[in-house]
Amino acid sequence: SRPGWNGIDAVISGRVILLSEDMLESQAMRTAAAVYIAKALYPAEFADINPLEALTLLTEEADGYAASGTFVYIG
Repeated sequence: SRPGWNGIDAVISGRVILLSEDMLESQAMRTAAAVYIAKALYPAEFADINPLEALTLLTEEADGYAASGTFVYIG
């Protein structure tokens, strides 16, 4: 629904990844963002990886609690 996006090839083909700015707050969140991007770009190679699980584990280990919320849109 963003103005002008309907003419972008990636949007037309459904190859968009939106990351929340919150994904830049800490090293754990940046690492989780990299996992999400890797999974989206190379689904076969990362078939056994669950990015949400990675986000949960990384933030629990770094911060003592799991991050919660919506941080990524892939579509």
